[in-house]
Amino acid sequence: MLNPTERFILRYENNPWVRGKHDCVLFIWKYTSEVHKKPFSDPDDYPFHDLKTAFRALKKICSDNKVRTFEGILDKHYHRVDLPIDGGLVAKPDTEGLTGYTYGISYAGWGFFVGANGIQQLELNPTTDLYWSIT
Repeated sequence: MLNPTERFILRYENNPWVRGKHDCVLFIWKYTSEVHKKPFSDPDDYPFHDLKTAFRALKKICSDNKVRTFEGILDKHYHRVDLPIDGGLVAKPDTEGLTGYTYGISYAGWGFFVGANGIQQLELNPTTDLYWSIT
């Protein structure tokens, strides 16, 4: 029998990345909301559909949370930890991303992220990745 994290990952397994519909921020928002019932915000308050509106939404959500970065929002709502925790969140450095990171779920020693063709499983690196416990 699959646990809630496995079911969540499998449900989105074949959904490709689309900004504002299925991207890394919305992926972890859905996860924290649906699986843990601890969302960090309401995405309807910060709509975006392209790079310009995503940047505007990022500035607004950071301002509303009185932090400077998206990682600060996660720090405010969850517990930063040194090593990955099953069912926790992970931020992996990403030079192409709006925030400098891509966000996903840590599970079974791997990171699960939204990719161009659906969910991709990437190795975790405690030296460069950031981790949060949701519980």
